[in-house]
Amino acid sequence: VNFNIQYVPTWNSTATDSIDRSNAGVITNQLIGGTNYYGNYTGEVGADWEHRFSPDLSAKLIGLATTSSVDQVDVYNTYNINSVPNSAVRTQQRSTEGGERVGRLITTWRVSRTHTLEFGGEGAFNFRDTSLDIFNQPQGGVRTRVPLAVSNARVEEIRGEAFITDIWNLTGAMTIETGFTYEASKITQTGDQAKERSFSYPKPRITATWVIDPANQVRASLQKDVSQLDFAEFSSTVDFVNAASTVGNPDLKPEQAWKARLEWQRRFSRRGAFTIAGFYDAVTDVHDLVDIGGSDAFGNIGDGTRMGIEVKASTALGFLGLPNAEIRFNGLLQETEVTDPKTGEKRSFSVSPERQNSPSGSPTLNAGNKDWAYVVNFRQELPKLKSAFGAALVQWSGRAEYK
Repeated sequence: VNFNIQYVPTWNSTATDSIDRSNAGVITNQLIGGTNYYGNYTGEVGADWEHRFSPDLSAKLIGLATTSSVDQVDVYNTYNINSVPNSAVRTQQRSTEGGERVGRLITTWRVSRTHTLEFGGEGAFNFRDTSLDIFNQPQGGVRTRVPLAVSNARVEEIRGEAFITDIWNLTGAMTIETGFTYEASKITQTGDQAKERSFSYPKPRITATWVIDPANQVRASLQKDVSQLDFAEFSSTVDFVNAASTVGNPDLKPEQAWKARLEWQRRFSRRGAFTIAGFYDAVTDVHDLVDIGGSDAFGNIGDGTRMGIEVKASTALGFLGLPNAEIRFNGLLQETEVTDPKTGEKRSFSVSPERQNSPSGSPTLNAGNKDWAYVVNFRQELPKLKSAFGAALVQWSGRAEYK
């Protein structure tokens, strides 16, 4: 039996000063202010229980509960040379609460010397509750609330899935893993808009691994993937700094894709390896920006493709006189294509900002739909102090949005 509990409070703020000038140097627009986050936190409680019934049969039960809360207040003084009056105070007050409850059972059965089965199920409940108020107060005027569609929303999901996997060791060098997952869910939205929808998806997969020798292996896979919906996109958002907003879309559907991947890995030492992979995704219900009542929103725009190459490499740095140090590289080059629903022309997927850090703060490759991206991580371990330090370099291509 294992048990863990975690609580992480955060308090932070940002300050912004943005100025636009004419060719003559005259200030035409100015925005000064910032954002404060009060009493925010994330929490997690998890436990797992594992039991071995026999040398060939075991089961593991996992439980997890998470919670989070974000209170955000934006206050900005704005100036516009063409407005009357030409200055105002804009305020945004957003409160968001979310959480997840998950239970998962995994049973492992070694049927024979060459076959191992894993099967089980998972049940989950997720929710996100958001309220957003926008206020505008012109110079010398009255503070008034700015109406915004789908600014208050609660989204709940009840999800269940059953799965089975067969691991077949054909030879000492060849393994084939086949699996099938069936997922069903119900999503309910209340607040400014009310909606209830049900989804179900079969998700087959197969992976073949060939160990050529102790240093080289080749892996090929094909799977049906269904992305997780981001409940934040069911409610509206406003960005004062970039003068942008997106309207919540209660009709958003998960993006689906058949994903094919072929990769080769070469190991040079215990801590040194090189991997190169090519991939091709046939995507259904591409997640992109759509138009709802003249406003931008996240939605689905049809079928598309994604293809590219990913490279990973790592090596210890002892040969440079740095014992207990290593460097890792992960890079990706890709191309996406979809038919624009407004123009009928072929174009790349729109790109929205991605979170480039993991919860621990360590940079990871998260290119999303960008054309390229890479991450370089350096880590130096200090065994005597039982600690480590590191540095990272992250870069990705520019963003393209089609609205």
